[in-house]
Amino acid sequence: MARVICVGGAHVDIYAKPQTPLVAASSVPGAVTFRPGGVGRNLAVALARLGQQPVLLAALGTDAAGDWIQQDLSAAGVQLANLAAGSSDPTGAYVSLSDDAELAHAVADTRALDGVHSERLLTALKASAPAELIIAECNLSVALLQTLVDWCGRHRVPLWIEPVSATKALRIAQINGAVDLISPNALEARALSAALQRDNARGRGPEIRRWLVTRGADGVAYYDQHDHSGAAQLFAAVPTHPVNVHGAGDVLLATFAAAQLEGRSVAASCHAAVRAAALAVACSEPVPTQLRLDELLPGSRAQA
Repeated sequence: MARVICVGGAHVDIYAKPQTPLVAASSVPGAVTFRPGGVGRNLAVALARLGQQPVLLAALGTDAAGDWIQQDLSAAGVQLANLAAGSSDPTGAYVSLSDDAELAHAVADTRALDGVHSERLLTALKASAPAELIIAECNLSVALLQTLVDWCGRHRVPLWIEPVSATKALRIAQINGAVDLISPNALEARALSAALQRDNARGRGPEIRRWLVTRGADGVAYYDQHDHSGAAQLFAAVPTHPVNVHGAGDVLLATFAAAQLEGRSVAASCHAAVRAAALAVACSEPVPTQLRLDELLPGSRAQA
């Protein structure tokens, strides 16, 4: 069991799924559901269910939504450090409008996280350490991401970053220092690669060792800068009927992390990760309740 610090969003997910085609400037019938969510929360809950010891550094308001999320985290076995303690900002929310199982539009309210300063993050890191891995996500400001890069460099802790979106992924290009791994999807990878090429030409930017690129139905691609062959390793997705795409990337990354922390090979870790992502896509919850690493790894009875 490894101690992992997750830094990022924990908020209320509000999913709206229309039952008929959308009509401009009007409403249509549909279903609206509320669930605890957020990239940081999903990563921490998935890691707990995979047998790890996660600590979540997130920003929750002093309101009913914040109380609900704290109860959810406690029930999942996740330790919480509230970075917004004493703040008047409300607990965040993510509102998405889906077309079938695919995301059509979304709005993210991350004001509570936006109000966190580096000093509070450093205090929480000191209280939560030691850790074998830190996973952050790009709902954090550039200043907070840089704080994490610097802290991890001083304490020799690997840092992984989840880009979140094509827009927020560009924050990675604005930091300086070593990042062990990033996990963009294909769209985020293209946007970030272009930004990194521009900034590297000016002699600045992060030193990213590994890329784990999620490609939806095409699986994942893994690339290591230390692999002198220069080739990416490709791992096929597990076919499934999609029910909900929210959280699948977070579950994939958490599973890859859990497998790596237990000393598994990159290939075994990727195979387990794509299997976990398939479970998440076929589940109505962002993180499946039945998530066991020993059942996801190659050679397990569950795969026989």
